[in-house]
Amino acid sequence: MFRRVRVAVVPSVGSAMRMFAPSDDLKKLYNSEFEAAKFPVDIVPSDSATFAKFLFKAAEAKNNYDAILKDLQTIEGASKNLGVFWERTLKVDDIKEFKSLQPATLFTLNWMQANQMLEALPSTTNIFETLLNAHKKRVVARIWLPGPESKFAKEAAAAKEVAKKLHKESANAAHSLDFVLLVDAEFVGGFAVDVQGKFHSTAEGKAEASTTGAAKEVDWTVVPESKPLATKWEDSVETEILRKYLDGLAKFDAEEAKNGV
Repeated sequence: MFRRVRVAVVPSVGSAMRMFAPSDDLKKLYNSEFEAAKFPVDIVPSDSATFAKFLFKAAEAKNNYDAILKDLQTIEGASKNLGVFWERTLKVDDIKEFKSLQPATLFTLNWMQANQMLEALPSTTNIFETLLNAHKKRVVARIWLPGPESKFAKEAAAAKEVAKKLHKESANAAHSLDFVLLVDAEFVGGFAVDVQGKFHSTAEGKAEASTTGAAKEVDWTVVPESKPLATKWEDSVETEILRKYLDGLAKFDAEEAKNGV
């Protein structure tokens, strides 16, 4: 697991000081044993947990939890338009969408990038949200719909009722309940609900909608013949190799289906 090696990491963050200069309070927090401090809920140690805990303690000092959460949501939205592997090809200080982020968020981004760990942003965000929700004694129900609530009001209302029921049955029934509505482009009907790991789904996907009656059985022990495509290799030899590999997998599946695992 990633460790904060002060000698290695601080200069790495510091090397970006022409663009971003960490404040003394952030550097002090970074050099402290903040991971061992008290948090609203226990979190399994991990690289993402370290970053999330740093952000939480930084927010705690200034009571700007919601501002940090908004930053993380901004990053998530902007990253969709930054291209593939932006975490490795772009410097966080050069991304215009990040210019208005809170100093603690910028510090954490620089820290993560200095250690080539920006790919951990989604899990870091999830852990920060978990800490914040526990701090505010709040449960967030995530609801997935086929489209915006305005077009699927009936499904949204039904999903909220399911979420309330799941919340009432949970260990945190005394906490307040908030809803986050999301769109899943793969849904054509129904909804899905997640309340602290408890799931309920009536969703119908595109593949299900395209079939009539019962779901079609798929025989995974038979791989259809593929039409070979011309390649730069002599006699398209890699197509032949791939075909043999797939045949081997199919044979393995057939034996497993017959004899068991």
